[in-house]
Amino acid sequence: MDKGKARRALCSKGFEVDKSRKRHIFLHYHRSSDGERTAVNTHVSKGRGEIKSSALRQMPEQVGLDSQEELNDLIECPMSRKQYEGILRAKNLI
Repeated sequence: MDKGKARRALCSKGFEVDKSRKRHIFLHYHRSSDGERTAVNTHVSKGRGEIKSSALRQMPEQVGLDSQEELNDLIECPMSRKQYEGILRAKNLI
């Protein structure tokens, strides 16, 4: 999965970029209702190219999803922000 595409997709679903780290770009989820930053977050290494498979395997859990398929739906856009927030609420993550 392309790093840039993943970052752009996550930002379109409510994640905000924190570039304060040297090697990674951290993405923190903010609730749509009040913009409050939540504990849901992930990171992608800086630069271009593909996300390493080891990092990609960790991302679903980091963003509160159960599977790689759900992560793909979030990034490829079949899953809306509203649907994603529903999953996070059901798991009491936000």
